[in-house]
Amino acid sequence: MHNIPLVALEHIYYNDSQRSRFEAAFQSPWVDKVTKRKRTYETQAGVRLIRDKAIAFLMLYAGPRVEEVERLKLEDVELRPKSGVLHIRQGNGFRERDVPLPQAAREPLEAWLKERQKLGVAHDALFVELRAGYRPLSQRSMQSMVVEAGKRAGLDRLDPPVVVTPHVLRHTYAYMLRQAGVSTEVRAEMSGHWIETAMKYGRPKAREKEQAAEALDDMLTN
Repeated sequence: MHNIPLVALEHIYYNDSQRSRFEAAFQSPWVDKVTKRKRTYETQAGVRLIRDKAIAFLMLYAGPRVEEVERLKLEDVELRPKSGVLHIRQGNGFRERDVPLPQAAREPLEAWLKERQKLGVAHDALFVELRAGYRPLSQRSMQSMVVEAGKRAGLDRLDPPVVVTPHVLRHTYAYMLRQAGVSTEVRAEMSGHWIETAMKYGRPKAREKEQAAEALDDMLTN
C-alpha cells in the first residue's frame, strides 16, 4: 500500500472488474492459518466478516465518508423489505442528508444488525469492536479493514496497482450513479457534495433520490 502513488485520487474509482474482485474478498472469513483450527476465533472471524462487509458495501453503494460511518447510530438506518434509507446527521459542512440504500447495501446491513443484536451491545453506535465492551469502531479500524480487503483482492498487485481507500469506494459510488444516468444535482445531494449551481434549482426531492437508488439496483443486476 505504501508503494502506491497517491496522485489524482479524486479521479480514481474501481471499474466493474476491480469492484467484483473487491467484493469477492468478503466471500469467506479472514482466518489466519495459525489460528484456523481454533473454533472461537473462527466464530469471531465470521461475525467480523459480516460487520466488515456491511461497512465496505455501505461505503461502496451509499457513498458515506468514513467519518460519517463512524458516527452512525442504530436510528440512522431505516430498512424496509424492498427499500431503505441512511440518515447522515452530520455530514460535510454539518449538512444532513438522507441516502436511499440499494439492495447491495441493504442486505449486508441487515445481516450485521442481526449479529449485532446477538452481541447485546449496550450503546447505539452502529458499528462496534468485537471485544469486551463493544466500543464504537474507529475510522482507523475501518480504513485498515478496507486496505486489507484490497490486498486480499489482489488489487495492490495489479499493473498499475489500484489505490485502496474508503475514499475510492466513495468515488466508485459516484461513478456508478453517473453510469446509471443519475443527474449531477442528485449525485451531489446523495454524496453530500456542495454544488452551488445545483442548489440554485433547489435540492432534489426524496423520490428523485429513490429513483437514483433504483437505477443503481437496475444497473447492478443487468
